[in-house]
Amino acid sequence: MLLAGVVGWRLNEDDRPARDSVDVGFLDDMQLHHAQGLEIAYAYLEHGSNETLRHIARDIVTWQGMEIGLMRGILERWGYSDDPNDSNLTHEWLGTPVPAAEMPGMADPDDITRLSESESTEADDLFTALMIPHHLGGIHMADYAADHAGTARVRELAGQMVQSQGIEVEELDRIRLQLGLEPIEDPE
Repeated sequence: MLLAGVVGWRLNEDDRPARDSVDVGFLDDMQLHHAQGLEIAYAYLEHGSNETLRHIARDIVTWQGMEIGLMRGILERWGYSDDPNDSNLTHEWLGTPVPAAEMPGMADPDDITRLSESESTEADDLFTALMIPHHLGGIHMADYAADHAGTARVRELAGQMVQSQGIEVEELDRIRLQLGLEPIEDPE
């Protein structure tokens, strides 16, 4: 009976993917990407005054923070370090390796500093101008993982990220238009 239970449990578990798999690469890289999303959101919350944008920033802090914990937990369960990306190269799993700072959608640290020091419409402009491309870069990664990951858990998580970040991009674009700001074009 114990053997049947272990076999049944094992059949419900995704196989442990290889270190160089789409699954592990995506989880590693998205943790770094989400960490900067949190940084951008916190910078806006310091001085940003638009209530809708503040709500979005708080949602980013909440949901991306939880997703970072979930991704770390999956990697730990598979026996991989919770220190994402020890090589400092990202997108190897996409076949387009780049340094972490050059990952699509990553903001320049100086822009984040400017955001944390800005107020009013300038803060609204900078937050949306940084977060839209940031989300689009994340969507690009998540869309690939949703189609190519070897485990159902990672495919589902990536698909949820595509959907939720896509909704936020649409909302951020709508707010930019309401504020009389130019739309942000998808760099891809």
